[in-house]
Amino acid sequence: MNRNRLGWVLAIGAIFLLTACTGANQPPPNDAEVHPAVKEDDQGKAEDSDSAAEDSEPEPAAIDPAVIFSSNCARCHKTDRSGAKGPSLLPDRLTKEASHYAETITNGSGPMPSFGSRLSVEEINALAEWILTPVE
Repeated sequence: MNRNRLGWVLAIGAIFLLTACTGANQPPPNDAEVHPAVKEDDQGKAEDSDSAAEDSEPEPAAIDPAVIFSSNCARCHKTDRSGAKGPSLLPDRLTKEASHYAETITNGSGPMPSFGSRLSVEEINALAEWILTPVE
């Protein structure tokens, strides 16, 4: 195959690949998908459904500090919080307010890494409160 023909074959192949990857073969969305905030009532009149959309949005997932601890802290503080490389995080050993522990989780301390860029403020606060609760 000569170089010119090979170039055309490669160019056409690239076009097909790009078309497949961009979803160009998908049908266009219907009008309801384009304008989800407007719907018709029983008489065919358009009404604003922003409040209906707000009601149907799922609740944000509840924060489970035990899961956060298990996946971020347990390797150094053990699953039962009794301590290993890191100190014990049992309530009878913790003497400060939750805000102190939230700051330590956020910024790190000594060999403990910072989790401020990995966890949300809400997750960090929930975790700081949780370590002050008795182990079940």
